[in-house]
Amino acid sequence: MIEQAQERVEGTNFDIRKHTLEYDDVLNTQRKRIYDQRDQAFIKADLSEDIYALLETDLKNHLEKSKEEEKWKLAAYLDSVQPAIELEGIFLPSFSQKMIIQSLQKIVGSQPSREHLLASLIDFGKKAFEVENRNGMEIMEKLIENNRTSFETQLSERQNNFELFVDSLKDKLKQKRENEESNQLTDPLRPQDVLADASSYAKVAFRLNPEKQRLLAEGDESVLDELRDQITSALFNVFVQRLNLVIGNRLSGDYSAPAETIAIGDWDSLSSSVMHAVEKAYTLRADKLFGSQAQIQSDLTEALKSYQPSDLTDLQWVQLLRTMSQGQHIAFDAKTHRKSTKTYTRCSFIYYCGQLLENLEADELQRLIWEHYMDAMKGQRMIFGWLDWSRIRTNNLTLSQMKTDIQARIRQELGEDTFAEIKDVSPMEINGEPQLAIQSILGQRLQNEVHRQVLLRSITSQWVDYLTQIEGLRVSISMESYAQRNPLVVYKMKAAELFTQLLNDIRQNVVERMFIALPALSMLTVSERIPVAADNAENKESPQQQKTNAEKSDREKKEADSRKNEKKQKRK
Repeated sequence: MIEQAQERVEGTNFDIRKHTLEYDDVLNTQRKRIYDQRDQAFIKADLSEDIYALLETDLKNHLEKSKEEEKWKLAAYLDSVQPAIELEGIFLPSFSQKMIIQSLQKIVGSQPSREHLLASLIDFGKKAFEVENRNGMEIMEKLIENNRTSFETQLSERQNNFELFVDSLKDKLKQKRENEESNQLTDPLRPQDVLADASSYAKVAFRLNPEKQRLLAEGDESVLDELRDQITSALFNVFVQRLNLVIGNRLSGDYSAPAETIAIGDWDSLSSSVMHAVEKAYTLRADKLFGSQAQIQSDLTEALKSYQPSDLTDLQWVQLLRTMSQGQHIAFDAKTHRKSTKTYTRCSFIYYCGQLLENLEADELQRLIWEHYMDAMKGQRMIFGWLDWSRIRTNNLTLSQMKTDIQARIRQELGEDTFAEIKDVSPMEINGEPQLAIQSILGQRLQNEVHRQVLLRSITSQWVDYLTQIEGLRVSISMESYAQRNPLVVYKMKAAELFTQLLNDIRQNVVERMFIALPALSMLTVSERIPVAADNAENKESPQQQKTNAEKSDREKKEADSRKNEKKQKRK
């Protein structure tokens, strides 16, 4: 029997170890795949194909998602991925800015006059403002509806919690009566404690006078009904204040909350009053921008004062758009007690860009976005190349002092003869086509290193978060056995879903950071400087110098030994 018992125990332990290994195999497979991708990011020389694949997959996913929602959301996402970049004469507009610029260029034509340009911009501003207002009204309606749904949900929860309090109070009163009938001592119910208990349950600061507090402690139904009404009124007032605050912040002070009294819980009347106030706010803003005050026309006139008919650059177009979309007002700083000027957004063009995208076919839209991405990548390479070349000139780094792989690429691009002529020349003396070719190579190398850094950081951070999630899943998965399901099978299914989401999160993180990440100082070419032969020659000693130094070293050593012997003799 002892042998049979030992066999059963050992068999059970073996099954446990086998079961643990089956769980570990799931994570080991995923770990191998992630580590393979991470190793490729470390050792692969050119990551452009991988980056393009991630970018293309993300674009297709968002284009598919945009079929079910407004196009301005797609434009806003593209602007967040690649915002406008301006550096030392190189300007990369965002996608929405590029679309609007192309639309305006078709309207104004080539080298427009000041009057025609001003009129066209004002007309564009009015159309964009109308589109924004139309979308804004829809957003406000959804905001009110969402608040109504949230109010009803919270009201139901608090009312249910309050009924738990009522049941508890009735049980206490019943126990008190039974104790009194049996002549047992009972602690009295203090009205203040009962009211505080009710507030704790319903999460509402109830207000009752002393007489009603006493009746509440006795379980009076009329007082309980009054508290139920206070729950509804308090929660409704909170939601109304919050709604007015959100809308007021969105409309930058043009919105005034409805003055009329609205019955508690009457969301239909509230919605009608708020939407009427929002409409008045948009009308007031339209009068400020394009009506009697004509703020936009005044600002554009000042901006175009020195304009002469010419073809505007992308940067000049964007500066005019900023003049229209941003305003300034005088504010009071509470800390310094001084007047200050603050910039605020008075109109947004993202909704107008969304309207432009609505008229495009899916294939045409994908082509335009992809071309914009490629232009942005090219512009990023130009900026990185300029930054690296500027640092090279500052440190007077010659081509022969660069790493061998960079020299090889420059030699291949320029040719053996040209490279031999300029490899030891100061970079300050290199100009023209050789300089542009070198900057292009440096920009491409630096961009590749930035993408490598973004990819590695995304994989590492997302993998750490994933390990936390998978550990939580492993701990909780045993509960599936109560539902007559195999925990291991369910674990494999959910782990596969989490791993798919992990890959999506890595891709999303890379795409969101690839256009805004900047190179570290350690990536620049000057940080990888190697000593040239001339430097080695200067530091190399001649044979005669080496012999002299050796004799000097021996002489110093003999003198030191002699002094030590003299000291020993003196001690003796």
